[in-house]
Amino acid sequence: MLGAVIFDFDGVIADDEGLHLAGFRHALLSLGMEISDEDYYQRYVGYDDRDGFTVIFRDRGVSLDEEALLGLMADKAAEFERLAAGGARLFDGVEELISALAEAGVPLAIGSGALGNEIRMLLAQSGLADRFEVIVSAEDVSAGKPDPETYDRARRLLQQGAGREAGAGIVAENCVVIEDTTAGLASARSAGMHTLAVTNTFAAASLDADLVVDSLADVSVETLRGLLA
Repeated sequence: MLGAVIFDFDGVIADDEGLHLAGFRHALLSLGMEISDEDYYQRYVGYDDRDGFTVIFRDRGVSLDEEALLGLMADKAAEFERLAAGGARLFDGVEELISALAEAGVPLAIGSGALGNEIRMLLAQSGLADRFEVIVSAEDVSAGKPDPETYDRARRLLQQGAGREAGAGIVAENCVVIEDTTAGLASARSAGMHTLAVTNTFAAASLDADLVVDSLADVSVETLRGLLA
């Protein structure tokens, strides 16, 4: 039984990592710091904003107090929202897979390190806002990925919303997480869930998942059910 499917957002549903990189660059520029494409995609993609800035500064041996961190996060979020106002491209096959899962009655959630308002804005622009029963974003957890809290929380909220009888099947071993990053896959595995990775951000060889695909256009409801077998 496929109890639920939990999607990461950036890099899985929305092709918006370039907008996040631009946001980081905008915020760091005020301090005379730069970040390359290579550094971002190899080292920092997959972190939420708080952890991303923290690791960037730690890697450079520069101290970062809470006030400065919050300022950087606010600058980055404002720039992302400005850039994303016109919408972001969805990856091929995303809309079709989400619709097929919804029509099959599979509970759906998002578990992401992005900010909730960013997720909801892009979902509304794409017409997918009503497909997801639960959204867990960066503000909803105390520890970001690779900690399992994001996916644990998403599953528990789906279970609670389904009620006692329907929620009985929404246990970790019946859930599939769709991810694109190594940190996200580690989070899902630690939460005890099955994993499907899509090579939108990392090469297949670096993705440790039950199944790795090049595109969600190649994935069906039956594909996801098969991961539980």
